[in-house]
Amino acid sequence: MYLRQNVRLMALSILLFLSSAITEAQAVENPRLTSAQVHEILTSRIKDAPMPSDVATLDKLWSRQDLARLTARLRDVSNIKDAWLDMNWEKARILDGGGLIIVYAYMTDLWRLGATTRASDGEGLKQAAGMMLAYGIDLIILDGLRCADPSAPVHRRDQLMTQNPELIRFIANSPKSVRMSMGTISLAFEAATAPLRHNDEVLCSGGLSQISAGLKAQGDKPLVQSPSAPGMIGKTYQVPAPPGYKPEFVGEQIWRPKQNQARATMAALLTKLLTMPSDSQQGETSSPEVGNKH
Repeated sequence: MYLRQNVRLMALSILLFLSSAITEAQAVENPRLTSAQVHEILTSRIKDAPMPSDVATLDKLWSRQDLARLTARLRDVSNIKDAWLDMNWEKARILDGGGLIIVYAYMTDLWRLGATTRASDGEGLKQAAGMMLAYGIDLIILDGLRCADPSAPVHRRDQLMTQNPELIRFIANSPKSVRMSMGTISLAFEAATAPLRHNDEVLCSGGLSQISAGLKAQGDKPLVQSPSAPGMIGKTYQVPAPPGYKPEFVGEQIWRPKQNQARATMAALLTKLLTMPSDSQQGETSSPEVGNKH
């Protein structure tokens, strides 16, 4: 009973947060408060929240950036209570400036818990997962400008879209006001965490630079064939990451002006991404569906 009440409180708080962002929103809006004000509001919602029993281990894995073990641990959860506690930890790390890998973990847990919770409570959790997907897009676009290899954030964007078809479908079928609120709240998170975020090695890995280095390290050894994605013609091969590979980043004097310029366009971009063709049937302008490339 205690757990059910806490899940319901979390779901209701998310629903209230979504609904209070914009009423009958027709477009994504930029935050109306300062970065510090938004951060204070968001952190107040997680203050004193209960944490996983192994929080010290999670903190240690995160501080060491032992991401393989960290993600394996976060995936290895089989009950609602542990998933709920993990989400508290994940959200706290996001508000500390955690990058794409923590955002993805939080989004996945929100969706998983929403899918296994009663409809009245699960809806808010699913909507929060949609908001986190939009926030992931924000990071890919804005922090991707730090990557020396511009193909890396493109790869992460494609992964985000192709690996979450059910969530994408849920977003597409949500009312327009909810979709736009997802985008608006994602920008609030982006504003709150912008001063705290650093170069993101996960975001800036997996591109052509890493593939090239992997092929060079592989030498004459044959590559391992892996199953191709549905609808893909031809064969797919895995290129192992070269030992000790670290992505490179451009200097702040390069990425900072580009990021400021891109941030000014994010509300319009998210509005376009979150507008569905069906919206035009209600007298609204038609735009490509969520997940299309621009």
